Amino acid sequence: MDAVFRAIADPTRRSLLDELFREDGQSLSALEERFSMTR
Repeated sequence: MDAVFRAIADPTRRSLLDELFREDGQSLSALEERFSMTR
């Protein structure tokens, strides 16, 4: 459970979750356009 809370406390991960909740069904490409991502 701690790992889950740590993950959603991260600002970048939280922003990704907020975007997914804002518009369900987005592709990875659509999300990548709004965020600076690396592998």
